[in-house]
Amino acid sequence: MENIRIAFVKSSVYQDLWVTDITNNYIDIFKSTIMRCPPIGLAEHFSADFIIVKDTNDYPCNINKNVLALEYYHTVQFSTNLRFPTSPFLDETYNGGITIDSISHNVDDIEWSKYNIVICINTCIPERVIEKYESILWCYFVGENDDIYVNQIISKYDCILNQDVCKPNLPWFSIGFPYSFVGPYTIENLVNKVSNVNILKNGVFQEINNTRDRPVLNPHPEFLQIERECNMPIILHSQNIVENIKRICQSKYFVKLFGRVIRGNGILEVISAGTLVLINKNLIMFRNLIPDECHVESVQDIINKIHYFENNESEYKRLIDLQRENLSTYYFKKPINDLIDKYYVKQTTFISQ
Repeated sequence: MENIRIAFVKSSVYQDLWVTDITNNYIDIFKSTIMRCPPIGLAEHFSADFIIVKDTNDYPCNINKNVLALEYYHTVQFSTNLRFPTSPFLDETYNGGITIDSISHNVDDIEWSKYNIVICINTCIPERVIEKYESILWCYFVGENDDIYVNQIISKYDCILNQDVCKPNLPWFSIGFPYSFVGPYTIENLVNKVSNVNILKNGVFQEINNTRDRPVLNPHPEFLQIERECNMPIILHSQNIVENIKRICQSKYFVKLFGRVIRGNGILEVISAGTLVLINKNLIMFRNLIPDECHVESVQDIINKIHYFENNESEYKRLIDLQRENLSTYYFKKPINDLIDKYYVKQTTFISQ
């Protein structure tokens, strides 16, 4: 991997992820993000450059720019705050005061030739640019991973990174790759660098989708029973991304029992933070992250397991390590190895032509 250079790219109208100029500093990338955790493992472990390019209607950039209504494109690009009027609760502590357009670059001004692999979101690199650099492996995520977009590849691109990481029988042009690509210690490392206090784990973090409230101001009523019977505080989600990840890292347990089915990107963050996940495995798509010992179906299950782990610290630590091992095997090593394999296959084909 020492000689592989990676760029990760989004357009100035994409409504998520980082708000910084070109950088490979994974802490700055994380702190500036709008909503979800970017694939900061690419920056931490592989020094990938994160780049924002200016919006263009050149093909195929005009196919699927983002999931916001057209009326919000200008707001996303040129506002310094309240970029998303439909989500006024979003915290802009680390990304406000600057327009995304001001730190975005014309796609023709980027020195693409220095990269081996370029990953973008929603085909924001024009076909005409791809044709100039045929030796590069050109990949893209689809922001919302809709089947209509991931089951056929856009012309000139080489690979789709499918967020359904462990889905069987993916097309030949596709590999499973998590949107929030992190290493088994990435988040813990980050928190240790941005926090000036020792991490002393205590409490139960309530996963955000246990409740529909935004922002989350109160525990789910049934979590109060966990608080009483386990003598542990319930810790709530914060809209401030740095404060939120500190809370997760300082929590001893992370619990999801209610609400919608999630893919599992947030669970990758939690495991990388070294916090034990207790979850109903029917509510997560990334099920192979979760050992059977961490599956829960009721509040009483959660209480019983917490009591057990509090009296069996070695078992608690074993399961922390096992969750990290699962992350490393299926959501870190395999995706990046599959990506590198795709690159070398293309190089072999390119050289033989």
